[in-house]
Amino acid sequence: MESKTRIEFTQEEFNAFAFAVKSRLAIIEANALAFHGETPATYRQHLEADEEYTALISLCRKFHID
Repeated sequence: MESKTRIEFTQEEFNAFAFAVKSRLAIIEANALAFHGETPATYRQHLEADEEYTALISLCRKFHID
């Protein structure tokens, strides 16, 4: 059985959380572009294989972070 946890953020805490997630995504994307960006396909394949990247993207979708 899946348990659910409720977390409440103040607006400032949510902004800091969103900033941290987006900053880490930017670092991962820059690294992928630098080392695996020969083509758009190799860039995308590297990102899709990166577990941290996919987890952070999932958080962005769940929390509606744009």
